Amino acid sequence: MRKIAPAPVMIAVLWLSLPHSAKAQLAVPAQVNTSDKLYNDFVNPPDQAKPRVWWHWMNGNVTWEGAKADMDWMHRVGIGGLQCFDAGQTTPQVVDVRLPYMTSGWKEVFRNTAAYADKLGLELGIAASPGWSETGGPWVTAKDAMKKMAWSVTPVKGGRLFTGILAAPPDTTGVFQTSIAGGVLGGRARGQNPPKLYVDQKVIAFRVPDDAILPVPVITASGGILNGTALSDGDIEKTAIDLPAATEIGGISWIQFNYGQPVTLRGFSFSSTVGAAYYNGLEPSTRNGIPPTLFRMEASNDGKTWRDTGAKVQTGSPARTISVDNVGARYFRFVSVKQAPAPPQPVRRFERPVGPPPMSIGIRELVLRGEATVHSFEEKAAFANNSLYYQLPTGTSGTVAAAKACEVIDLTSKMSPDGHLDWTPAVGNWLVLRIGYSLTGAMNHPASPEATGLEVDKLDSAAVRRYIDTYLSMYRDASDGLMGQNGLRAIMFDSWEASNTNWTPLILDDFKRLRGYDATPWLPALAGYVVESPEHSDAFLWDWRRTVQQLLKENHYELLTTILHKLGMVRYGEAHEELFSTMGDGMEMKQSADVPMAAMWQVNKPGDIEGVYFNDIQESSSVAHIYGQNIVATESFTGGPAYGTVPWDLKPTADAIMLAGCNRFVIHTSTHQPITKGPGMTLGVGQYFTRNETWAEQAKPWVDYLTRSSFMLQQGQGVSDVAVFYGEAAPVISNYRNIYPAVPTGYRYDYVNADVILNMLSVSDGKLVTATGMSYSAIFFGNGTERVSLPVLKKVLEMVRGGAILIGARPVGSPSLADDPAEVKAILDTLWPGGATANVGKGRIFAATDTEDALKAIKLSPDFSYTKPMSDSHVMFIHRRLSNGDVYFLSNRIDRAETVEASFRITGLKPELWDPATGLTAQASYKFDGGRTTVTVPLDRFGSVFVIFRERTTTSNQVIPSLKSQTVAELSGPWKVAFQPNRGAPASATFDNLTDFRDNSDPGIRYFSGVATYTKEVQLPAQKLGATGHLWLDLGLVNNLAEVWVNGKLAGTAWKPPYRVNITDLVTKGSNKVEIKSVNTWVNRLIGDAQPGVTEKVTLTTRAFYKADFPLKASGLMGPVKVIRETNK
Repeated sequence: MRKIAPAPVMIAVLWLSLPHSAKAQLAVPAQVNTSDKLYNDFVNPPDQAKPRVWWHWMNGNVTWEGAKADMDWMHRVGIGGLQCFDAGQTTPQVVDVRLPYMTSGWKEVFRNTAAYADKLGLELGIAASPGWSETGGPWVTAKDAMKKMAWSVTPVKGGRLFTGILAAPPDTTGVFQTSIAGGVLGGRARGQNPPKLYVDQKVIAFRVPDDAILPVPVITASGGILNGTALSDGDIEKTAIDLPAATEIGGISWIQFNYGQPVTLRGFSFSSTVGAAYYNGLEPSTRNGIPPTLFRMEASNDGKTWRDTGAKVQTGSPARTISVDNVGARYFRFVSVKQAPAPPQPVRRFERPVGPPPMSIGIRELVLRGEATVHSFEEKAAFANNSLYYQLPTGTSGTVAAAKACEVIDLTSKMSPDGHLDWTPAVGNWLVLRIGYSLTGAMNHPASPEATGLEVDKLDSAAVRRYIDTYLSMYRDASDGLMGQNGLRAIMFDSWEASNTNWTPLILDDFKRLRGYDATPWLPALAGYVVESPEHSDAFLWDWRRTVQQLLKENHYELLTTILHKLGMVRYGEAHEELFSTMGDGMEMKQSADVPMAAMWQVNKPGDIEGVYFNDIQESSSVAHIYGQNIVATESFTGGPAYGTVPWDLKPTADAIMLAGCNRFVIHTSTHQPITKGPGMTLGVGQYFTRNETWAEQAKPWVDYLTRSSFMLQQGQGVSDVAVFYGEAAPVISNYRNIYPAVPTGYRYDYVNADVILNMLSVSDGKLVTATGMSYSAIFFGNGTERVSLPVLKKVLEMVRGGAILIGARPVGSPSLADDPAEVKAILDTLWPGGATANVGKGRIFAATDTEDALKAIKLSPDFSYTKPMSDSHVMFIHRRLSNGDVYFLSNRIDRAETVEASFRITGLKPELWDPATGLTAQASYKFDGGRTTVTVPLDRFGSVFVIFRERTTTSNQVIPSLKSQTVAELSGPWKVAFQPNRGAPASATFDNLTDFRDNSDPGIRYFSGVATYTKEVQLPAQKLGATGHLWLDLGLVNNLAEVWVNGKLAGTAWKPPYRVNITDLVTKGSNKVEIKSVNTWVNRLIGDAQPGVTEKVTLTTRAFYKADFPLKASGLMGPVKVIRETNK
């Protein structure tokens, strides 16, 4: 039988949180259809929109009682899932019985956790390894661990038989040759002793010019005790000389090489104990006013008059190699210049404020090279990374002294297993490279000791499979098989902190498969020797890096996703976060993830946005837009003051996260609390979002804000006007670290990589489109596109001929040795025939380094614009397109309430304003003009709102009446204040006036942290209540948030300005009891517990962040507290 649907019911919903400066626009409620699913889900969002949290189990401090209490609280405040980590970080034992990772007691807690999370409907996930990075553990054998190329060089004189043992390559476990130092947040830690492994792979020989073999020099130094032999023994862990630094600005210290005759220098390699605070590959940078040590190479014919060779190196680790353009001289000296202090810069993540410059510089290795040298080969060969590869060309030294690829001889079959070689080379000077691999020593971290081991070889699919099979079997046992659609449902891959890898046993076969040619003749370039020419060598090294990238994508990320899918599990995936941390393309690393993920830390100044995090999220949202995942998660609020943040502090960061494209928050972090005394267990970094937080029971309105906002941004399809191609050399966060593509304000863009161009983009009606529904008006060749590979150029030409718009400067060529230069040039000539613009087929090309003029030329107006009430007004937006309308999220980026006239590239649809903080909606004043809609939008301090366009209308202009406010009553002292028990304060106190707790003479109140309940009776005669309008309790200033009860009923929680709640339906004529539960942070009590003479502390925490002399934070209700009535004028 066909059912008859009931008639829809329309209800009016009034916005309950209005900025005082903008009341005029929100007087009339929006008409909402109660059968409207979008509205109903906005008010009460589904689990899909709820935030997840990271849940760190610290070093075996685990109890089932604590885990259950954690999950109960998460469920109570609206969290939708938790991702469990085993973490160590030398956390002390605070439980009676420590439960080490995967012991029977630990597994029992996890088993109960999986079942209980399932019962509560919480999505349970785990990290991809113990610790959080990356995929490793104690079950990974040396054979399966991460690897790097290792090699030795044996000079051989031609024209006679060579018989002997080739020098053994170093078997050191570390990131480069003999260095044990870890790379970016990863690699082997000093003091650890992981196993060693070395395996031979290739033996090759090549001829070098006679002048490439430099004579033995006499080495002297400006000071210190010099071990000249150690400078070139290949051991970059051993210090050859502590070179005293100059004492005066501009003064020099030096190491001099006297060859006794003129020689030709073509490069040098250098390693030092002094590391640069930050190395960008080109210029020195400065941190905290102290510049890093900078060296230069000078030359002289007489040892008296010196000239600069133009070769400079900034100190770095583990080694740097610099090419020199055929400089002839008898003397060379390596010079360090004392630099003047520069203006200090903020300390970056994980950096400590540096002290004074070192009195001496430990030089570990300094080798002058006569062979044609590849500039910065360590980075080009993927031992390390650089964001600016195309700005690191090898100089002209390789033009005449390069090895010939056709003369590189493969001697692998001639070497016996012990390294013995019998070989008669042709006349000349030869270098024999014995090439193999050793371990990087990267270990999963920061796991508990029992769970720490080697990182698996990410480029080896068989090793990765063995790793994940073991890992999942452990959790299958721990969860009693509750995995997949229920129980353990997800694995989260955190940002890469395992340093670099550039070798795997089958890499030469994989290289030939992926690149189409044999790498063997070009292998000397991996050790810094030019083959054929500088350009050829750099191109081969690009091919090598690209091969590593593809193997990482295929054999690690895609394989793991496939395995998880077979179990019904999903993969969350971050990539680089803020650092170019391994040789991988970020979009490729996230492409196969079910939930591409990024990170955004808290910022020091509210409203600011760190561009690197914004771009990291935009990278993830681009992946989701293009490949169709839809959900974009973000590790949110990492960093920040310990125990010192409240929702109002976090909101500007939360809004920035959403503006970048996130629609699922993953809060960093909710550390497992096996103890009830606060603030309790801590990871040490991140927001301290746990059930022991002071405002834990007031967290739901904040979580609701995140959830409603996420729900709206999960609807429909992302809207972007420009596809920004960032090239094929480095990831998004390197090309756009703290800068953004040259796309004007008011337009959105997505990042695209080579895979997107080759496999996802096509042309339809002059637009670039994807099968997932994205549409772009133009593609922009942005940063990183100085060189573009032939397959990409072919596809771009095809799309432009089909009608696409291309904006960008002409690349200089291809980065790949596999590409035909003539074919590349022909395509470049077609796409960029000369001039500022050109028509190519049905499409058009704009030869420009920004997009503004081109977008104007194609008559594409901004998606969003607004009038600025003041010069510093700053409103940002993100846009989603529904099947029947559009959703815009607007965010005020300044700490001032104001109203803007916002213009949208939409017409014919009636706008509404939806408030994610309350779930309520209001009509808006608007007008249609010139194909656009201008909407009057009021915004609170750091305020945000959704502007919804769905209802078709022929009314081109609508004006909403304004409101008037009247103070009905002022709540003055005295106030009775009750303090949360067991927090060191008296049970209660009377305040004649509202004052800051930190000014109180009673130390129990001065250092109080927790909930302070202010109680007051207020008389409201009938004539003051009024017959119309709404009554508000305005709290004035609150430190830091307040839960309000009127006559025993909850009125609401005021967690952001304006701090007020609607009390219309709760007050009665006569006496009304008002309770204001003001909550501050843990900071003051922690400072109080640090005071001299304190014998019994109120708090318990595993890390002491605060000292006795730290400043106290403003605390308590400050007011003035008023009852306000608002009515229509």
